[in-house]
Amino acid sequence: MLKEKKDDLHHLFVIIRYLQDRLWKSKLCLRGAITRGKMYWPKKEENILLGPAMLEAYALESKIAIYPRIVVSEGLSKWISDNEIKADSVIQKEKLEDAIRQDKDGVYFFDILNPSIVRKQDEKIKSGNGWFSISIGNKPSNYSGVLKSIEEIIRNNMTKEDEKTKQKYNWLNSYIEESRRE
Repeated sequence: MLKEKKDDLHHLFVIIRYLQDRLWKSKLCLRGAITRGKMYWPKKEENILLGPAMLEAYALESKIAIYPRIVVSEGLSKWISDNEIKADSVIQKEKLEDAIRQDKDGVYFFDILNPSIVRKQDEKIKSGNGWFSISIGNKPSNYSGVLKSIEEIIRNNMTKEDEKTKQKYNWLNSYIEESRRE
């Protein structure tokens, strides 16, 4: 599906950024995965998704993402780079690959705290070929406001007893510090 709509792929990243910004304001973190591959929708009314891409996305989210990050499959990351996908509305750079970062553990993820990520008022998404149109809000997320929300989430959760929970917030704390240095 992405191959036919590659000029619209950046919209997915804008929507994910928007959702995560809103969730951070509500003191929630998002974890997930984006991949590219074959999918099968038997019938619209059945609400069933099947296929290798769905299985890969599930495995990446449940076993690899671990932290509050949106993993981008290695295959999708390479495809974005090889096809020189434009970054329209995602990051203040020319290519979408500039919004993807490789973490210390080798995992690619959407670098949503990169200071160059676009956050603007009256965000609207309309595909170039008209297959969808959406307005995602009128309250802009500003970078400093997002960082303040995340800092509060970290402060409120770093004292948790559970080691896995501490590990997630330690990662988020490291990520926010690295993003500030950029």
